[in-house]
Amino acid sequence: MRKRIILMGIVCVCLTLLVITPGMAAQHTQSSVINNTTTPLVYSQEEFELRTTMDSLWTEHVVWTRMYIVSSLENAPDTNATAARLLSNQEDIGDAIKPFYGEEAGDNLTALLKEHILIAVDIIEAVKAENTSQVDADSARWNQNADDIAAFLADANPNFEESAIQEALYMHLAMTNDEVVARVNGNYTADIEAYDEIYDQILVLSDTLSDGIVQQFPERFGK
Repeated sequence: MRKRIILMGIVCVCLTLLVITPGMAAQHTQSSVINNTTTPLVYSQEEFELRTTMDSLWTEHVVWTRMYIVSSLENAPDTNATAARLLSNQEDIGDAIKPFYGEEAGDNLTALLKEHILIAVDIIEAVKAENTSQVDADSARWNQNADDIAAFLADANPNFEESAIQEALYMHLAMTNDEVVARVNGNYTADIEAYDEIYDQILVLSDTLSDGIVQQFPERFGK
């Protein structure tokens, strides 16, 4: 009997909360600590969808890159299928910006990101062949591609600082390189640590891109 009364009380509290918080389904709240106080960050439904979509797509970017690294270095039978899935993720990222920048811009970003992936594939192949000079040449191409991506984004959105995006992309390349080297050397602890760093860092980049889009199109996010 006591358990039943407690359960009914919990149900009543939940129903009360639903009544006094109308419209919360269209909002996402998140707490951040500023000056040791908790301040709620409230997102409109549109902003919440943008941020979750960007986080999901950029997370997939590093997840499928890792899957490809592992499969390729092991010459696993799923290598080609994994590469195809990884490349399709670049199309998804390009499609995600089309509502803001148009079809051509989305396709251009996809092309740049696919180049980023294909250069990584070349680097992995050169590493497997122990061709140091080719690794160096491909790494230079990789850095140039990062410059091109940063320039593209900065041109599309004045809120994106080209040097900051460039630095974030260089960091992404360096961490991915560390991941490959550790994996090749059989240092699986370092390999996992590198991937953890990549995962965290890509979410920072995702947030930066989302922040810039919201700042550029405030009316579309209820600002």
